[in-house]
Amino acid sequence: MNVDLTAPAAAPARTDLPFLRHRTRAAKPERAITMSLDLTPDEPIADRRPGYQPPRIARGERTVLTPTAPMVRLTRLQSGIGLLTFDAVWSAGTADLRLGCAYTLVGGYSSVAQQDGAHTGPMSSRNPVILVRQQRFGRLTVDLRQSRRLVRMVVYSRTERRHAVPRDGNLSIRTIGDARIELPVGGAAPGSVVVLASVYTVDGELVIRSELRSFTGSVRDACRAYGFDGITWLDANTPAN
Repeated sequence: MNVDLTAPAAAPARTDLPFLRHRTRAAKPERAITMSLDLTPDEPIADRRPGYQPPRIARGERTVLTPTAPMVRLTRLQSGIGLLTFDAVWSAGTADLRLGCAYTLVGGYSSVAQQDGAHTGPMSSRNPVILVRQQRFGRLTVDLRQSRRLVRMVVYSRTERRHAVPRDGNLSIRTIGDARIELPVGGAAPGSVVVLASVYTVDGELVIRSELRSFTGSVRDACRAYGFDGITWLDANTPAN
């Protein structure tokens, strides 16, 4: 095998170069343009379904809140017209049981209202959002014309030291149109405080939840356990005892 080591300058002329320089290259095939009606994105979209929504309650309907179904959501009509009424219906011999509530208004003001007429602040005015009256067993009403002022509230019961919370009873809540929500109430130790229900404003509607949580301390202890730290307790005669 012989290798020609002749310098490039001495190499013979290439007669095929003009053809190589001017030859027509094959055209690249054009990319077909297609239109698809499949609008599915390449990346999956996160699940945008809303979270758990409590069931509604219809006009004239009766709903019993239980541990497995503890919440109900009122409509805007039910949340903004008339009164939301809480009635305590206890077994006989429990007249010393008292109904009350702690609440927070828009702006952060918190206070309590109780069946004995006690308030811890200016909500004892002529136009209160919440009013507690002495009925046979106690009645608490929320003025829904002012419901936009209400952020949240808890309704509780308390007894004197010598009495126990009844084993037979319920808290009955009524809305406009006579829709009714009931919370069965069990027994508790004498002198205890039982947080029966909570109410929250969510997107302009009221959500009611059964709580049934018992406290052996004072009303003040129960309120603080539910985050009502901003209440000013005036003296020993307020419902802290």
